[in-house]
Amino acid sequence: MARTGRPGISAEQKNELWQRWKAGDTLSDIGRALGKHAGSIFGVLVAKGGIAPAIRIRRANALTVAEREEIARGLAVGSSIRQLARELGRAPSTICREVSRNGGARRYRPSLAEERASMRALRPKPCRLASYPELCALVADRLENRWSPQQVSGWLKATHPGWREMQLSHETIYRSLFVQARGVLKKDLLVHLRSRRVMRRGKMATTAGQTRDARSDWTASGGNGGTGGAGGTASLSVGSGVVIFTGGDNAPAIIVTANGGAGGNGAPPSDSLNEVGGDGGTGGDAASGTAVTVTIASGATISTTGFASNAIVAQSLGGAGADGASVGGFFNSSGGAGSAGGTAGYVYLNTAGTITTSGDASIAVVVQSVAGGGGNGGSSDSVISPMGGNGAASGDAGGVTAINRGSIRTNGNYAHGILAQSVGGGGGSLIGGAGSSISVGGTASSGGTGGGAEALVRNYGAITTQGNFSDGILAQSIGGGGGNGGGAGGLGSLGGQGASGGNADVTKVYNANLVSTSGENAIGIAAQSIGGGGGRGGGAMSVSVGAAAAIGGGGGAGGDGGGVYVRTSGTTSSTITIATSGDYSTGILAQSIGGGGGAGGNALAADIGVAALAIGGTGGSGGSAATVTVINNAGIQTSGDRADAIIAQSVGGGGGTGGSA
Repeated sequence: MARTGRPGISAEQKNELWQRWKAGDTLSDIGRALGKHAGSIFGVLVAKGGIAPAIRIRRANALTVAEREEIARGLAVGSSIRQLARELGRAPSTICREVSRNGGARRYRPSLAEERASMRALRPKPCRLASYPELCALVADRLENRWSPQQVSGWLKATHPGWREMQLSHETIYRSLFVQARGVLKKDLLVHLRSRRVMRRGKMATTAGQTRDARSDWTASGGNGGTGGAGGTASLSVGSGVVIFTGGDNAPAIIVTANGGAGGNGAPPSDSLNEVGGDGGTGGDAASGTAVTVTIASGATISTTGFASNAIVAQSLGGAGADGASVGGFFNSSGGAGSAGGTAGYVYLNTAGTITTSGDASIAVVVQSVAGGGGNGGSSDSVISPMGGNGAASGDAGGVTAINRGSIRTNGNYAHGILAQSVGGGGGSLIGGAGSSISVGGTASSGGTGGGAEALVRNYGAITTQGNFSDGILAQSIGGGGGNGGGAGGLGSLGGQGASGGNADVTKVYNANLVSTSGENAIGIAAQSIGGGGGRGGGAMSVSVGAAAAIGGGGGAGGDGGGVYVRTSGTTSSTITIATSGDYSTGILAQSIGGGGGAGGNALAADIGVAALAIGGTGGSGGSAATVTVINNAGIQTSGDRADAIIAQSVGGGGGTGGSA
């Protein structure tokens, strides 16, 4: 049968292909010269990582094809091993070994014997990276930090002088990356190469017109990341008589989300004396106003039976702010600034249906508005004067409302009846410190506020939970934590300032029907407004032979807790509307808690000579708490040990510890 399909590339064509590749010809030029498609040329090149295979040379004393054919003819006419050895001028042991390796006297075939000998002659000598795992780990770590192979090679020679086993050339690194058959450096590390290539290029190849990171011998700046896209709105209505069921693990019955897109990370610059990292892209906002609406009609049934399978999830998430790029350089360098997180939208849910879950960690109703966290500032590691990039502010949450007029039941641990949260994003921190002669750690940014609208729950139906740590209603407004300031190290060092935590907003819960729990640590109604904790100030360290100075960054202030309001009512004042039967299962827990102040950064200055100055950073002040109101017009019943009926607390945040010097 005739062969179909594309003709292959002959050995002569492959030799010409590699010669042209070394000379710097493009794929298209090579394809036109050989009469082949550029994709076929690419397939040959990428299989070898763009590195031409070494030309194989037969060993001088190896058996030739002609000698193997003589052996086959001699065996066919019954010649002995010694007779064949005399005729070929070889040792009898050589002929005996040749025949026995290739099927014996009756099955010996010269062509197959030649092919097998060629395969056995391959000697893939393990490269140094394969022989020394410690060296391989060091190289992989530096590549992940966007060091070039030339930089890695030079650094190894400088840090391990005289230790040959811990040194290697940049070409060995490239070959280990591009030729994956070596099995030492993972292919994932290719994305950290600045050229973004997947195979080696010849020295004569041009790179004109190719897009890459900024490059300059004197100054280089990385590009800024792009902004995340804005989210739209999402809504769902489930009609009467509809049945929705899932039976597997991690299988929610309903998920309705409207989220902003994440920002893109800033690009690092290429090697130069002065470097500026690209800023991160801003996270996208969720839709303004009501971003998510979910309505469940009376008569609808929604149930799940698996682990971590929530019945209904309604969410609006702000896009996460992206990180600024970290930089190196020699004279001056500035890490890229982190970008702001996106704002979350308002989420509204109204259910009158029957909702049940029977697995652990399977919440009946989840309603969340969570803002995007601010991006981290990039670190700076220049030799003379580095400055870490500032962390970005986070977005604000949009608020949530959950209304239940139906029946909710859960039968599992950590399976709340209703979880309603409005959470501000955390402020961005500095990824790493700055270190050298005069260094300044980046300043962090504040966390987002917990609302903009209240976290509100209204319950007119029955809610029952039957597991440990399974609250009937858990409603929270939480301010985002402030980012940590960056550390610094050098002759003169100033740690970055920690950021303030975000304020929480109002949390309200209205209950007019029975909420019952039967597990331990299962609270009937928990309503909390918690300010975000202040960020820690960056530490500073200065060690010098002359004068040394180090000042730790101050800690950020804690965010304020918002007001909390809980009201219960029944048919009569003695009607039980909250019942718990487990130990440590409080009936109503209402709390407004101020965020704790961030600790000041420590300072260390040591010198041999003139003077040393070290000043520890000031601790941040604690956030204030707000008014907590509980109005109970119905009965509350608890039967477990240490299960209080009502706990109402307004607690200010503790001040941050001052930094040591």
